[in-house]
Amino acid sequence: MPHLLLLGAGFSRNWGGWLAAEAFEYLLGCPEVTRDPSLAQLLWRYQPQGGFESALAELQSAYSRDPRSNEPALMGLQAAIKRMFADMNGAFMESAGWEFQNHIPVHGRRGAAEDAGQRPGASIFCMLEDLDALGAKLDELKSRVRALREENQQLRAQLARAQADGEALRSRATAAMQRIDALLDRLPEPERRSERAPSSLTGRPEGEH
Repeated sequence: MPHLLLLGAGFSRNWGGWLAAEAFEYLLGCPEVTRDPSLAQLLWRYQPQGGFESALAELQSAYSRDPRSNEPALMGLQAAIKRMFADMNGAFMESAGWEFQNHIPVHGRRGAAEDAGQRPGASIFCMLEDLDALGAKLDELKSRVRALREENQQLRAQLARAQADGEALRSRATAAMQRIDALLDRLPEPERRSERAPSSLTGRPEGEH
């Protein structure tokens, strides 16, 4: 009876194998990558989608077009990947068993990623989680700043309208006072005197004792 081994994405996770995010942060810490910033940039570019496999495929394609220019980068990334799988294989070889019933949930034990020992980039994964949290806080801060800026613009517009309305009212009041003065100047002299000099508090006309 033949024995079949079914493999798929995340299959080795049953025994503590690394997922794509853990493989990514491991590779970032490898000396082959830290010595070549272009490899780190390439891994970051494919980190959201495709992972290190897509980064390797791009280098292999570039090498087929121009071997001399792309050989150092391709050799460096391949060496880092080999280092990663060698560490994983070493951890698997120390596993107590391969039966599914022997599986302990990853969140409750040390996985192969930790069993590999002091691997390069061991702290990068935690740093990435912190950066994600910081990015979320920055997005929230940007939203608040945008809202405050819009509110400030609205208040400035309201202030400008209020200042314009106040200036218009002052102009109308000045014009009204000028019209009143003009009308008073047109009144006959006695009427103007009586208008401008009212009777005393006793109510008797001026000159009457």
